[in-house]
Amino acid sequence: YFQLKKFRLGQIKMYSYAYYLHDEALVVILNKFQSKTGFNLANSGMFTLEDDLEYTGNWHDLFEKYGHRGYDLVSINYGDSYRFSEDPWADYASVGFRNFYVEPSAGFVAKHNEHIVYYSSSFRKTVEESLHKGYHMQSEMGTATVCRKFKCKHGSFERSDLDVEGFYLNCP
Repeated sequence: YFQLKKFRLGQIKMYSYAYYLHDEALVVILNKFQSKTGFNLANSGMFTLEDDLEYTGNWHDLFEKYGHRGYDLVSINYGDSYRFSEDPWADYASVGFRNFYVEPSAGFVAKHNEHIVYYSSSFRKTVEESLHKGYHMQSEMGTATVCRKFKCKHGSFERSDLDVEGFYLNCP
């Protein structure tokens, strides 16, 4: 565990590495699953869901709709106009991430919400290779920036798939 500032009112909150580094945690979990079960996930895409998700629709329909459209990454609120130096998560980026992914001239990175995300098998491999090279970053910035850097095909969940209040507890 390590301490991060809770960016409201300067409060301190304890977070686990899995909270902060989703992609690293996913790699560990998937590798452990494969070694224990012998099930090969090499050609499998995956959805990740955070535990604070509220969704009243049909999960199967949602997964079918977005898992077969040819996207490398599907998320919500994806954008690439975030100035890296002004983002509170920038302090936690590895030197490798800064040097390889942050555009030197403008210093912009991409971000998205990670409460529900689809990774194609090829994009999942790209993210894992990046992590093995030491390019670590808070996942909402890291995953989206990897997608932008490698010009992956990004899709966005449609607003029509969300509840009236949105299907995230903490998403507008």
